Amino acid sequence: MVIDLQRVSVPNDGRTMNGFLARPDGGSSTGVVVIHEWWGLNKQMEDTCRRFAQEGYLALGVDLFNGQVTDNAERAREMMLAIDKQQTLETLFSSVKYLRLDDGCTGKVAGVGFCFGGAWSLDMAIARKVDAAVIYYGNVDRPSEEIRNISCPLLGHFGLQDTGIKPELVREFEGKLKSEHKDHELHWYPAGHAFANPERPAFHEGSAELSWTRTIAFLRNKLNG
Repeated sequence: MVIDLQRVSVPNDGRTMNGFLARPDGGSSTGVVVIHEWWGLNKQMEDTCRRFAQEGYLALGVDLFNGQVTDNAERAREMMLAIDKQQTLETLFSSVKYLRLDDGCTGKVAGVGFCFGGAWSLDMAIARKVDAAVIYYGNVDRPSEEIRNISCPLLGHFGLQDTGIKPELVREFEGKLKSEHKDHELHWYPAGHAFANPERPAFHEGSAELSWTRTIAFLRNKLNG
């Protein structure tokens, strides 16, 4: 499949967000907003967008750090803590709108986020801005009243050996989803945090491939894309 990858500027309330747009060849596609880890919109995220496009999805890699990218954890934490929550949400909502208006989009859009981005994928679901949401080991500590707002299907991938997003936190989240009767599936992997990122020490190939297969199956099942 031929993939067209380009830099795009997404209008956002008088500002712009620069990101990667990976477009598959062929007809209309389901849109996917790809939300980066706390390292920023780096080459690995570009590759992830391209990989979604190879599966037939119109993938927009958003940049929530205004071009800042790092490999240093301390600097990544600073970048993460410096962002404004409401402005970030507006950027994500504008990104969803941008995809929906694209002639190559079916009108359906999912959020897929990794770590830092996983939490934002959940927040988009809570705000009812996406048609499905995928969370890769993101912070899911949310009150029940927010969980109650979710109206789209959720998929979550979590590591049993994750010392940051601890299993007990995810179990509590799962309990809230069940109590509120939300459409969800959560999967556990014999791995630590960031197990799906081939550039990190915790990368676990078997878990990464299985989670990817499940993600694609979930999107096709829930969004018919």
